[in-house]
Amino acid sequence: MIVRVVSILTAHFVDVDFLTVVPSCDGYNLDLFANTCMFTILGGGLELILLARELAGRMRALIAIESEIADATHRQEEEQAIRELEEKRSTQIRSFTRDELLVIKTVMNVGRCERGYRYYANSEHSDYYEIIHLPIELNEHELMQKYSYYLVHKTERELADRIEYYTAVSEQLKEGMDILKI
Repeated sequence: MIVRVVSILTAHFVDVDFLTVVPSCDGYNLDLFANTCMFTILGGGLELILLARELAGRMRALIAIESEIADATHRQEEEQAIRELEEKRSTQIRSFTRDELLVIKTVMNVGRCERGYRYYANSEHSDYYEIIHLPIELNEHELMQKYSYYLVHKTERELADRIEYYTAVSEQLKEGMDILKI
């Protein structure tokens, strides 16, 4: 059975022999299969890094709002003001498309996993963690492909929930953007 599918990121059509690639699937979750298949066929790392560069400003805006929330909490502002900022952050995250959320989560994964970290549980150090700058051997396209490998199976809601409920978004985005030179 030949199925015509479209890339989730480029709108390029490719014919795929569905039964050869997934012989036991019987059409189960064809959309998810098409996303995964096209991601692999068209070299998702390149497409993802291009979309990441387009999203750089919006990722920086997300970092900025998290910084505002941290500052407001540190200044012990009213709970209502902090809640409004958190709602603004949530709305901002929910405004991204599935593809954009996939890219953001991938950049976060690069930031979290491509560096070593040393965490401190006591007050001897001014920072809670220290980044250990390990050499990075993969290029930006390979990093994006590596860290998005399992994410292509996630729905828009799952991706948004993972970003929204995670507390270290800013530090991981900053580090990921630095590593990927975005």
